[in-house]
Amino acid sequence: MQNDFKEWYSNETNLDNSEEMLSFEQSEQIKLPSQYKEMVRFRDGGSLRKDLFFYQDERLIRNCIGYFLCWQKETLGENECVPYEVNNPPEFFPKRLIPFAPDGGGNYVCFDYRDCKENPPIVFWHHEIEENEGIFPLANSFDEFTNNLKSEDELDKP
Repeated sequence: MQNDFKEWYSNETNLDNSEEMLSFEQSEQIKLPSQYKEMVRFRDGGSLRKDLFFYQDERLIRNCIGYFLCWQKETLGENECVPYEVNNPPEFFPKRLIPFAPDGGGNYVCFDYRDCKENPPIVFWHHEIEENEGIFPLANSFDEFTNNLKSEDELDKP
């Protein structure tokens, strides 16, 4: 795993998100990726130093993860939690996408459970493009997605 979580910035909490994630998995009848669960179990609402990704529209577009949505409302507030976002989706948000990281512009990086119940691919949902037209593939798995993230320093190297 290239994107080690030693370079993780978060609100230091002693919260264990295991119960919240298990309850969510049961209610949605899905299985969250184990690497994701390991990463956010004790790191609610944080961000990675390597946070840049690219997606393909008509051209290659660079974007970044603002932060990871939390699991407990005490961390960032209820409307910044995964369960809240799933139960109160933005207009045109496709069913079976589970947002886990906003980009700061109203868009989300999501788990795509439309065709599976576990090991979902990772997609970027653009809120200004209607329904499925605004979904852009990023990676086949959460592990692949985090390994592909870049830092500003890496992009500046010749």
